[in-house]
Amino acid sequence: SWVHFHMQPHDMRIGRLYRWHTPAEYVNDAGLGGGITWAAQDDFCGRMLPQFYGETQFNLVDCEALMDSIVRGFSTWAANHRFISFHDITKECETSPPFSVPLNLEMSRGQGDGNYGNECKGLEVSITAGPPLQREQEGLAAVVYNMPRDRRRWKSGTLSTAAVFDGGSRRIEMSRMHFNTDQCWYLDNSFCYGFHELSNKGIDIEGMCTFLTFGCFMAALLFTLFHAVRAGFRAKQMGAESLWEFVESLSRWYWLVVLCFLSTPLLLYYNIFRPCVDCYDFEAAVAHEIGHVMGFDHPDTFPAYNYEMYNETGIGAATCKDPWSIVKLTGPEVLGIAADSIMMSLTKQRARACLSDDDLHGLNFLYPT
Repeated sequence: SWVHFHMQPHDMRIGRLYRWHTPAEYVNDAGLGGGITWAAQDDFCGRMLPQFYGETQFNLVDCEALMDSIVRGFSTWAANHRFISFHDITKECETSPPFSVPLNLEMSRGQGDGNYGNECKGLEVSITAGPPLQREQEGLAAVVYNMPRDRRRWKSGTLSTAAVFDGGSRRIEMSRMHFNTDQCWYLDNSFCYGFHELSNKGIDIEGMCTFLTFGCFMAALLFTLFHAVRAGFRAKQMGAESLWEFVESLSRWYWLVVLCFLSTPLLLYYNIFRPCVDCYDFEAAVAHEIGHVMGFDHPDTFPAYNYEMYNETGIGAATCKDPWSIVKLTGPEVLGIAADSIMMSLTKQRARACLSDDDLHGLNFLYPT
């Protein structure tokens, strides 16, 4: 199942679609005509990297790694559709400001705010980072703002990738993808995946790791204290010099092992494990937010508006002109089936960076071929 992006509550009730337009003119490269262009703001890495506090301490992530993750996030969608592509024009837009977001996000009253003339020409997706743009979004990892080009009124009518005009739909002409720098992040799920899988199976992996970490630390500390007390008694009985004689009698390997057990578990726990629990997966978040850019919303946030494709063969030559003929509004009963969707609302322990069958059905419905 999947849920369509919407700007107003009645959009979902009437089944209005928001999507990118496919120009009929061959020379028009807007929207899906020439591929959707994107650019990261010039200080994106400078804003985001400090939030990767675990990985930056060990020099495991840099600006190039962040940009590669963004490219992979776009490829997650582009690789599954022959008419969808994305092009990086960050260098061409490095001196331009990011897209301004209108005060009236619904853009239903024809109100804009600000002068948009100095924004990068030809840019369609602006990727930014910083504190939340609105107070009610403080707890979110990232937010996407889909907008018309003039930030005043939505253009009605889109030509689908199957060359069918839908007069009731609205055109997404530009988007701003904003990442929250008040949250902490890690690069991808390659290390944390095992922890998340165990947690999803009902295993208290956080409690286990906490117990093992502080268990090792306390064992090493008690062992050290035991020998310190023992040395103190020997010094009292045999003279002060015996304390130093006792310390010198211990091998360097002994102190190395003790120091490792005192420091290593805590370093691993706070810099390696805790980010997997407390922080967000950047690559998965990018792929998820691009789903919003393409016109999808959270199946679990709007359970009453889940669509399902009941034709097992999916979109084909016989149905691509009328994809509505093979979908139905199913509601919340399909959420268990859609639990692995990339569009499920982001959590810190449910990171997915690839499309599920439901995501593919939704993609092929919104952009049929």
